[in-house]
Amino acid sequence: MFALKSTNRRRRTKTSRKTLSRSLDFELMEPRIVLSHKTGHEPPGGGGNGGGGDPPAAEYSLVDLGALPGHSAGTAQDVNESGWVVGASWLSDVSGTSRAMIVIPDDIDGDGDLDWYADVDTDGKNDLMIELTTVPSVSISSAIAINNAGQVAGTFNVPGEMHAFVINPQDMDGDGALDWNWDADADGVNDLMTDLGTLGGNRSSASDINDQGQVVGQSRNADGNTFPFLWNPDTPGGTQGTMVNLGTIGLVAASQDNQATGINESGQVVGRFLFETPENGLHHRAFVITPQDVDGDGDLDWYADADADGKNDLMVDLGTLDTKFPTGEARAINDSGLVVGEGGSDLSDLWGHAVQWQEDAGAWNVTDLGGLHKRLFHSDAQDVNNQGQVVGHSQEMVQTIWGSGGRKGYEAIGDSRVFLVDGEMKALDTLVADMAGFTTLEQGNAIADAGFIVGEGDLASGDRHAFIAVPIASAGSATSSLLAAASESTKASSVSLVSRHASDNDVAIVSTTMPTTATTSGDDAMIVSVATPLPATATVSTSSTKSKPISAIADDTDTVDKALSGFETDALDDTLLEDLAAALVG
Repeated sequence: MFALKSTNRRRRTKTSRKTLSRSLDFELMEPRIVLSHKTGHEPPGGGGNGGGGDPPAAEYSLVDLGALPGHSAGTAQDVNESGWVVGASWLSDVSGTSRAMIVIPDDIDGDGDLDWYADVDTDGKNDLMIELTTVPSVSISSAIAINNAGQVAGTFNVPGEMHAFVINPQDMDGDGALDWNWDADADGVNDLMTDLGTLGGNRSSASDINDQGQVVGQSRNADGNTFPFLWNPDTPGGTQGTMVNLGTIGLVAASQDNQATGINESGQVVGRFLFETPENGLHHRAFVITPQDVDGDGDLDWYADADADGKNDLMVDLGTLDTKFPTGEARAINDSGLVVGEGGSDLSDLWGHAVQWQEDAGAWNVTDLGGLHKRLFHSDAQDVNNQGQVVGHSQEMVQTIWGSGGRKGYEAIGDSRVFLVDGEMKALDTLVADMAGFTTLEQGNAIADAGFIVGEGDLASGDRHAFIAVPIASAGSATSSLLAAASESTKASSVSLVSRHASDNDVAIVSTTMPTTATTSGDDAMIVSVATPLPATATVSTSSTKSKPISAIADDTDTVDKALSGFETDALDDTLLEDLAAALVG
């Protein structure tokens, strides 16, 4: 059986919208001296860590997702394997008033490709963007994460309260499509929303959700301290569950900023805890929790405190890059346990570098992923998919001296740029076919296994909009489309697969076994989609050639033409391939 689509996709976290202008606790009116100077970021097309040479071929199509009616700005925080995007739409870029939103792509223009933006009524707003309702009198809401079932985790604010929520979509009106908003009793509360509550205080916020419907985030307890939480549904994807305090291995009391930021499909949780040392004072450290059945009841536990010291025995400090500024914040974890985030550099605990942590024989090793700028920079890895591709952003920095006291600091200059690490770090703006009206791509927040990248960028108007970068099915595509030709008259179980690689039109034919009961509904073909590369030892078994290694017929176009005889392969897009495969071999 062939896997048509990854359904075991590792989920990830997005922190809430950030700005890169952090306060350095200096008097801003004091004069400053710039010690190291360089103009803003390299222009789009400069490439990677230094640019130069021919620009790379376009790998992504960029789409401006727009905003909700009456709004002018927004951000995309997460995307699932279907390309469904969640985030927030702002009244304006600086207002702070936002509404949670979702974009469900559709083939609006009938060209066979999904569209993420449509404006049929020409009002300048995206018809495919839907506001996600929560409760009456909400002032701020944001959708932070989405899983492959379409469950959305987010946060809403009402006067004096902030609560994490999950929306469980259902087909409420019987039209065959999922609904995310429903209010049968017209009380202003979304009937499909579950308020996750708090740890006893007045605040909670969600950071991530996995395909089991498990949600992580942070919440205040009754004492006003903030701790990471896991909300565990009673049944996978259910609406009833329990919020678990994940505790800390740092400060137990007076702890204001501990947070769980990511969870994968096995339930491993990552985040940050607040720590204090005489040398460095208060700072964050990255953690991972690998759940275990501690009490032997057959269920996984995320918290244990055998020595009753008030700290979580299952929480592990991931370590950091530098001992001078030993800070770290984990943002996301994939299903292989690869963790990404930010680690303190040798420059400053405020401006770290994008890092990844990998476990090896029980020890967690940290690697500096670098940045897009040659000299001083701050970089932050926000997400990692199951292929190990990492997205985040990089910002150029300068060192400064402030005022008569000669206090040193670091200041961001120029624009932040989104990066993609896929073997090497590249600027996303060098990989897109065109900028779609954006002048800069500022933050990369999430990447799906299917390659979708979402985030936010600035337009020439000055507004900040959400974007999605959609992989272009072209050179170097990681997936080949395979046409399986079988005789309808014999319904043979042995069929031949023809793979036409997108980059150079190379062809490989491989023998495989399909279900003997599979039919072709009158067509003389079955169509499936599988990942490349095909095994070099596979052999051909067709009516047009004797069995021989793939390598021997890779350029045998005559054999390919015979195998494909009668099929209009140019008309087969990925959606049709998957739909037919699901019907025939699913």
